[in-house]
Amino acid sequence: MKFVYFILLFATVLFFTSCNKEKSDVIWEDEWAAEIYPAEHIITTDSTSGAKLIFVTTDSANDVNLYFDWNCWFEDLSMMTFISSRTGRGELFGYIPKTGELIRLNPREEKVVSTQAFVDLKTHDIYVRTDDAIYQWHVDINFSKDSTKVVKVLMRERKIVAVPEGSKFFSALSQSANSQYLSATIKSENSDEESILSVNIKTGKIQNLLTWNKDHYFSHVQFSKYNQHLLRFAYEPHRLWIIDTRKPGEAMKIHLQEKGELVTHEDWWVNDQLTFCGGYRVEESHLKVIDIHSQKTRIMGAGAWWEGGTPYELSQYNWWHPVHPMAVG
Repeated sequence: MKFVYFILLFATVLFFTSCNKEKSDVIWEDEWAAEIYPAEHIITTDSTSGAKLIFVTTDSANDVNLYFDWNCWFEDLSMMTFISSRTGRGELFGYIPKTGELIRLNPREEKVVSTQAFVDLKTHDIYVRTDDAIYQWHVDINFSKDSTKVVKVLMRERKIVAVPEGSKFFSALSQSANSQYLSATIKSENSDEESILSVNIKTGKIQNLLTWNKDHYFSHVQFSKYNQHLLRFAYEPHRLWIIDTRKPGEAMKIHLQEKGELVTHEDWWVNDQLTFCGGYRVEESHLKVIDIHSQKTRIMGAGAWWEGGTPYELSQYNWWHPVHPMAVG
């Protein structure tokens, strides 16, 4: 029994040692103390459902949440990321639910910053991009002894990768289900080509997954939250496309979008399925799910349409922006 206990203890020590070693492998190139803003949230109760509602910001500035399929929360729910124009330009801010305080995450004024961000699925890291580079930020939040105030937020930064020569980054980032890769998109400055890339977070190594001419453009590029090999993107005239990272250069159209059909607001679901919204008449939008292998589509939540219905009336019965929790474990 003592021998078994010793083995378990040794394994536990080895596990935590290896975790700490992995953390120490990150060499931060810059750091700064983020500005802390006082709480301005309003906490109330929804009159219909009785659910607790928090209005995170009440400033007159333009405050915008990240797009619905970009992760904006730390896994432990200690901070939520959003975009604010209160400094005179769009910048990344954090909201601390425990105290209500806001954190200006962006670095010193002389540094170029971007509002294109994706919060790491497991750590207190944020991935941000400019036109010419992708960065990793680590957020270290320090509370007072009674946890009622944030006393310091230390930001650390390293450059993951510079943009390939002759191109620039565009669109948002996303993270693979195994937390090892980021998706990114680049535009060539010398041709009509755009590319979807996979970027190794640790090494910065780039893999080109797909290059097409800019007849339209790549958008809504997102790794699956549940399958590390799958990535989806939108490209007209058919909205839903899939890439398997093990087969670079190939893309599969998974839904034959018909003329006049609305297909929008797609998001990954379990078992290699995607949800999306859409219908065939103005303001009609069902919540649908498609299996990417069989390409069969089903209606999960039916919308509604009737002759003479106003856009507002129809909006009360139709579905938009379905989003699913990130994979855990």
